[in-house]
Amino acid sequence: MTATLDLDLGMGAVAPIVPVTLRDYQMAAVEAIREAFGTFRRVCFVLPTGGGKTICFSYIVENAMRKGKVVCILAHRREIVLQIAKALTSMGVDHGIIAPGFQHTDQPVQVAMVQTLVRRLHKMPAIDLLVVDECHHAVAGSWEKITRLCKTARILGVTATPQRLDGRGLKDAFDELVIGPNPRELIERGALAPYVYLAPNSGLDLSGVTTRGGDWDAEELEDIIQSSPVVGDCIEYYRKHLDGRPALVFCATVRGAEAIAARFTAAGIPAASVDGEMGRAERAERLAGLEDGSIKVITSCELISEGFDVPAVAGAILLRPTQSLSLFLQQVGRALRPKEDGGCAFILDHVGNVYLHGMPDMKREWTLEGGKKKSDPVTTCDLCYRVQPLKEVQAKGFICPVGLGVRTPPTDQDELDQLLNDLAEMAIALGYDPDTQRCPYLEPKEEKPTREGPEEIDGELVEVTDIRPRNYPEWADGLSLLARGRQWFELLDRAGTDTSRLQEIADARGFKRGWIKHQLAARYEIDRKVQAVIDGQLGIAQASESVLWALIRTVEQSGDSDKGRAVIRSLRAEINSRKARAA
Repeated sequence: MTATLDLDLGMGAVAPIVPVTLRDYQMAAVEAIREAFGTFRRVCFVLPTGGGKTICFSYIVENAMRKGKVVCILAHRREIVLQIAKALTSMGVDHGIIAPGFQHTDQPVQVAMVQTLVRRLHKMPAIDLLVVDECHHAVAGSWEKITRLCKTARILGVTATPQRLDGRGLKDAFDELVIGPNPRELIERGALAPYVYLAPNSGLDLSGVTTRGGDWDAEELEDIIQSSPVVGDCIEYYRKHLDGRPALVFCATVRGAEAIAARFTAAGIPAASVDGEMGRAERAERLAGLEDGSIKVITSCELISEGFDVPAVAGAILLRPTQSLSLFLQQVGRALRPKEDGGCAFILDHVGNVYLHGMPDMKREWTLEGGKKKSDPVTTCDLCYRVQPLKEVQAKGFICPVGLGVRTPPTDQDELDQLLNDLAEMAIALGYDPDTQRCPYLEPKEEKPTREGPEEIDGELVEVTDIRPRNYPEWADGLSLLARGRQWFELLDRAGTDTSRLQEIADARGFKRGWIKHQLAARYEIDRKVQAVIDGQLGIAQASESVLWALIRTVEQSGDSDKGRAVIRSLRAEINSRKARAA
């Protein structure tokens, strides 16, 4: 089949028409989608970033066109529209484009920018199949208007993350989920690259950052990032782990992206920023520079995080803290495309997103109802800053990933000698000294301190002149580091995201390594839910006790008005009611 559309889509030369052979998991997904359409009209297909969603739905569109169906593919950005059009052209699918600057045509397949299609729906014939790319946007605004008008069309949504920014599901937009392989399965198949995840301690305090629309305010985030050591650290870690290989940097704002690009360039690492306001030709030139090696680092705010086609890169550098699981997975997914040399990707998370969302290839149970599954605990090595699932470093067969030891060595002496030799070579290659350094996870566990009973003193009673108990730091405002019940929640609230305070709590209570990082993730989640209650998105009845105590502190700090006191009484009543029911 020969394409009649012959134009430069602003992304280089027109792609040649090539036969498409789906991978086995992609063909299985296509069959599952067809089966789902036998029962449901609105189907959502889930496949991780880099798994080939565009190829899958383009294959379905080609078959629908052969059957004489009218098909419309929706995208929310011009760049994504052009990327889809390029894929269809390469497959020989004759189509038109509905977007600013393109003449309306009558081909049965159209690729449409959402905002333009809303204004031109009256020109469209009845649509048989509506494909919605990045369909986690499909429950708001113009998307909803279009899907509502296509009452008889089958609707296929595709996304890597079937939930909105605020964690809400897509049950209002779709009837059924078809879920493809998860990231771990795609890595094992070779469809995605293996990765190394590093999270140097940033020390960022986000406790005072405003939450808007389900995520932290970007401008406030940028002010914190630019005034922190994170910017210098990201250049240092780029040199250490990527060293001239292409990388993407995800920033909170456009001004932040431009500033970071300037810092990289000043450090002798050619870098450039891209954004949505930049001309297409200039943006394409900068991305081409990343591909040919003249530019080593591309920085961006949100443009390259979702759907946007970028050259294969070796690493992703995260400088934008986010409460959005979708945004997090989109960003790290940009670095997971397979490498020509078969190497791994590097994720350099300087803002601790992994502690809130878990590892990129963590198994996630997607549902149309949404909601956030608690992420599997992770831990960061104090020596190499590599992030790993906690269960892996605790496993009997744990082997240090940088070659500094193994927990359970083999019993065969020859095999042991070979293993130790291989580990030593790997450690030396990575810059470690296996003779003097040992993996911290292989050290014996520290014994929890035992609580001493009352000191026994012979003789007469003496006057007590200092009755201040131990473990009462000044910042705790009278609370003990060993507090329980309500005071425990108040203690954590006062500690906030101050790592030095959290360390004092951990030391006093004998908590294991990693508790601070998990507490930080929990704190960010509490702050998000407090804001959700304030915004009316979450009811008090659905809030946890931790959230309720944090709300009380928030109200107390906002002023001692009659309304504030009434709110506090209501919150305390809810807590007491729960305790009474539990008893």
